[in-house]
Amino acid sequence: MTTPVLTPAEQKIFDYLRTHKTPVTAGTLAKRFIISQSKSYHALSLLERNGLAVSFNVGSTKFYRINTDE
Repeated sequence: MTTPVLTPAEQKIFDYLRTHKTPVTAGTLAKRFIISQSKSYHALSLLERNGLAVSFNVGSTKFYRINTDE
């Protein structure tokens, strides 16, 4: 699989996921990087589609973490 070209915002989110110990929500990342929640969700979806991140639900809240399976 080829690594996708990431925008600077997507790269920051990816780097944060790589170094952060606990899963995070799109809202948490939006606040952290002062971007819209929509932009945060879009970046996380891109990372997930490319196998770089995984998501899981706890109730109605979606959490993301780096994909450590590869």
